[in-house]
Amino acid sequence: MAESNATQVILTDDGIKIIQAQDTANEVAGNVNDINSDNKLTPSEKLKLKQEYDKDVELYNIDIEQLKSVDLPTAELETAMSNLTNFVTPLFKEMNKTSTVDRNTLDSVFTAFATADKNSSQVFVNMVQQVANNAKEAGSEAAVAGNQASEAASSAAAQASVAQSSAAAAVAKVDNLSIGGRNYALNTANTITVIGNNTVGQLLGDYPTSNDISAISIGTKLTISYDVDVTNADGGKSYFGWGGTHSWQTFIAAKTFVEGKNHVSLTFDLDTALPVGTVLHMTIDNSKATYNISNLMVEASSLESGYSIAPEDQATQSQITQLSDDINLRVTKDGLIDQINLQAGNTLISSSGQLTLSGKTVFLDSVDPVIMKSANIADLAVGTAQIADAAINNAKIANASIDDAKINSLNGNKIVAGSITSKQLNANDIIANVINGKTINGITINTPNLQLGNNGTLTEDWTLNQATSLFNPKKGSGTMTLTQGLLATSGTLSRWWSDDGGYWYGIGDDGSKIKNGSNQVGDNYGAGYAQHNIFDSKGNTLLRTYMDATGLYMNSGGTSSVNTVLTQQGLTTTNVNALGTITGDSLATNGTFNAALGTKNTYGFSIGSQVVSPMIRANSYTYASNVFISSYGTMGLTTSTKANKLDIVDVPDMLQKGYNLLTLNPRQWFDKTSVEAYADVQSGNSDSIESVVNIKPVTGMVAEEVASAGLDDYVVKDENNKVQGLAYDRLWTLLLPVLRDMNDKINKLQKKEGI
Repeated sequence: MAESNATQVILTDDGIKIIQAQDTANEVAGNVNDINSDNKLTPSEKLKLKQEYDKDVELYNIDIEQLKSVDLPTAELETAMSNLTNFVTPLFKEMNKTSTVDRNTLDSVFTAFATADKNSSQVFVNMVQQVANNAKEAGSEAAVAGNQASEAASSAAAQASVAQSSAAAAVAKVDNLSIGGRNYALNTANTITVIGNNTVGQLLGDYPTSNDISAISIGTKLTISYDVDVTNADGGKSYFGWGGTHSWQTFIAAKTFVEGKNHVSLTFDLDTALPVGTVLHMTIDNSKATYNISNLMVEASSLESGYSIAPEDQATQSQITQLSDDINLRVTKDGLIDQINLQAGNTLISSSGQLTLSGKTVFLDSVDPVIMKSANIADLAVGTAQIADAAINNAKIANASIDDAKINSLNGNKIVAGSITSKQLNANDIIANVINGKTINGITINTPNLQLGNNGTLTEDWTLNQATSLFNPKKGSGTMTLTQGLLATSGTLSRWWSDDGGYWYGIGDDGSKIKNGSNQVGDNYGAGYAQHNIFDSKGNTLLRTYMDATGLYMNSGGTSSVNTVLTQQGLTTTNVNALGTITGDSLATNGTFNAALGTKNTYGFSIGSQVVSPMIRANSYTYASNVFISSYGTMGLTTSTKANKLDIVDVPDMLQKGYNLLTLNPRQWFDKTSVEAYADVQSGNSDSIESVVNIKPVTGMVAEEVASAGLDDYVVKDENNKVQGLAYDRLWTLLLPVLRDMNDKINKLQKKEGI
């Protein structure tokens, strides 16, 4: 395309209004962007928004009037104003209240109107440009006709004069407004994509300029425009200015972009000379968004005239270049380049659009594999294919019929098929959402969801050989089957290992360990239960353990009667030897623990709500009591040896304490626990006769009265300092100092009386 020369055209007052309206619409969209970018509109923000909307309404009225006056289309402008009005009208109903607003929609309706206004202005400018071009052509044709007429006849000269007058009249219709069209920015045909790295001064693009830019004089109006498509907009600030051999000078500073498409247009007076080598430099600060920059236009004009590439970037004709080792055929049009380049060992056929190979037969002959990055084949029929090594990055085959294929190596990361039917499919690794088959044999099956259908069956053979260092290691082999909700396993198993002998043990028919022996075993795991069986040499059940939510049951011979039961109520066993050695920090039960001895299963010790021991009761001795139970319930031997005592001193104030003891009287009462236990038995509330002690009067002293007499040291208290009992065995010792005192007084009286 040939370079367009600048043309001087004239605008009427009404025409200037519609062009100025574009600047105002851009200003309004910018002001809306400047409103606080949250999703709330305060009353003050609503007032500012209303002012910007009113400006757009004025622009709309001017645009509509002017466009209709010259029969230009108005649909885009009317739709944009309708969408804008419908969105903002509800926001203006309550100007004194803060409203919630979709920020992206708010920005888009104002931006859409600004874009529609821009497009309307462009349509009008195009019309003016056409008028100017027509005027120029009319003037040129008139001049030629005048020259020819002067040679032919004076009447032709007169006609040329009339034509020239018509051309001058056409030119006189517009003001002195310069409209450019020549792009001084180079390398603008392709879109530049940059992802922000959240730094300051990140480069978005460097555009060299034509050497012709140095001819533009200071004071000339320049218009710079470009498009930016933004993804994940985050308010990053863009700067655009002169660079390269020209010292850095910014003419667009701190520009922010909204999500989606943005159009930037700026007209200004050039205030500095632009030398050869000037570069347009664009940066972004503090952003992680993705920017797609396109359609950059730099023109010596007071009005944006629409994007076109620089003459230096476009060929004016088709080119055929032939060198000694290179033939190049190239056709360039509207930024699209198609070419064929022939070199020894390398041939390139390239198209910016569609490349068509058409013929009755298309034959690709290649020693090396043919590589297709992407292929869309509607109907492929292959009679016989031998593919030694196929690498297909992306192939969509709508209908492929392959009669016979021999593939030595097929490497596919993903095979997608509605159905694969095969008598036999052998693969080391099959990954699929659903595999349906009567029999599937695989070394390894990896799947998050294995469906066996209704009462399907899953079977495996197993071999077990645990390390002998483990506790009770196992060794054996067998089969496991999963079917009808039941997991069953059976086989042969050795149950113990002898470190001393170096051999495995089994269990004999009498329950003893058998050297180098093993047993048939069978286990069942179902919903809510588990069963373990060990069989004897005849195949009968030797030992069985059954466990469900109610407890653990163990028996011999697999009968319904059990030898040992462990439930929430406690542990019951018919043979204490079956328990073996019980170890652990504690043996706890919510019920009563009974330790039974003897053939009649009579317990010797019972711990429940009371501690009962008939066997202790059956043994009587005449020795002094030597058992002590602490306030924590700890039982121990009572002793009075010096070896078990520390810091031995006389009791303080022992004589006074002895006389205090003499102030107390012995008491008599009935035991409360015995009486209440007896009452429970009589009323049927309890059958624990062991808790009943003979009901008869009890004599002694009251611990609280002893404490009140100043004898607190002889009162037994719990960890909360609450009185529990008396140290009867020690209380009498306070009488010793009293007796000594009385004996001294008697001796003095006897001596005085001469007795």
